[in-house]
Amino acid sequence: MKKFLLLFFTAMLLICILPSCGTQSIADILKNPEKYANRNGFVVFEGQLIRYCGDETSVTVPDEIITIYDAAFENCDKLKSINFSEGLTSIGSEAFAGCISLTEIEIPSSVTSLGTRTFAGCSSLERVKLSESLTALPYGLFMNCTKLKEASIPTKVTYMGDSIFNNCKSIEEITVPLGVSELPAYTFAGCAKLKKINLPENLTAVKEYAFDNNSSLESISLPGNINYIGSGAFAYCSKLKNLVLPSKLVRLGESAFFGCEAITKITLPKNVDSLRKEVFSMCTSLSDVHFEGNLIAIEQRAFYNGRKLEQIELPSTLTQIGASAFECCGISEITIPAPVVTIDKNAFRECTKLERIVLPTALTTLGQYAFSGCTLLKSLEIPEGITTLPSGLVSGCTALEQINIPLSVQKTGSMVFEQTLSLSSVNYAGTAEEWEKVEKDENFMSEETAARVSVLTAA
Repeated sequence: MKKFLLLFFTAMLLICILPSCGTQSIADILKNPEKYANRNGFVVFEGQLIRYCGDETSVTVPDEIITIYDAAFENCDKLKSINFSEGLTSIGSEAFAGCISLTEIEIPSSVTSLGTRTFAGCSSLERVKLSESLTALPYGLFMNCTKLKEASIPTKVTYMGDSIFNNCKSIEEITVPLGVSELPAYTFAGCAKLKKINLPENLTAVKEYAFDNNSSLESISLPGNINYIGSGAFAYCSKLKNLVLPSKLVRLGESAFFGCEAITKITLPKNVDSLRKEVFSMCTSLSDVHFEGNLIAIEQRAFYNGRKLEQIELPSTLTQIGASAFECCGISEITIPAPVVTIDKNAFRECTKLERIVLPTALTTLGQYAFSGCTLLKSLEIPEGITTLPSGLVSGCTALEQINIPLSVQKTGSMVFEQTLSLSSVNYAGTAEEWEKVEKDENFMSEETAARVSVLTAA
């Protein structure tokens, strides 16, 4: 009788603890999970914890659970702590997302996989210990865990998804395991207190916006095998000073170091063939740039607002200078390399310290306002081959005294010489008749400018 009663009460206990989902599918259960919850608030189906419907602050996952299903504890805003059993092997996507009271997590070593955004938005989470059996970390694992301070990446991890620690504002130090070869996009974006990052030697790529807006990061050692730094990878790392670009680097993405206000020196490795859009834009302390090799193009706003960039020796391989590439820079004197054929609009606009610029004979295109606002520029020789004087080319060049226009010019834009207060005459290589044939914009010169500036022709 005693044995019978023991079996009876054991069976009744299991009925209370285990789900009574019958032959229902998971889809059916999810339509009304409360209907299938046991007295502890668990909805369990074939070893999976499908949903937690309780409101306890502390929860222990039953031993028989192998898998925690997607969103099982999502938005359980009262949950402060949870205990897992060693039998657990996987935790699904967004399983604990939005658990805003959860403060600490320890994942047992039996767990081999985690779903995307598992703990995203756990805004009170401070400490995490991940399973050492994990070999991959999924997208957005700890995204927006703004109080997370302690989190170590398991040493067996070889793959990391995007945005794992995105906006984890309290992390100060972290080490990326040796097996990781690519640091994904937005991995540490918004980690405002991150001061120390250890990267593995075999790392080959730092993807887009990986360290975006890390305002406490002062230095970083980039492994020598890195050949790719993505767009915005270090954008707004405003305290980043000590930076050595890897010798194997091939590609620098757009805005890679945008707003890195503390960087003072950059050496471009020989295999980087293009400085893309805004790559060093707003690097207001950058004063020393050295090119080692075969740069072909400096694209738009590449060095925009480099106020302390007073001297720069451009590589002899350069063929193109993009729009606003050096706008608002501190350059005082510059010689444009012989192969350059294009200087785009605003390229040297508002370079208020620029006194002298030498243009190459191969130049065929000058963009609008290319030298506008260069208030110390005294003379300019337009090379033969330029067919159009673009709008506002030297407007606001208040110190300009001499400008030579070649016979090749066939057309002009508007306001080319506006506010050139020191200019009294323009030298044209052709005859008066040839100057008359040049197609001039109706606003080529304002009445005020025309009254002050005359065009001197060859005959």
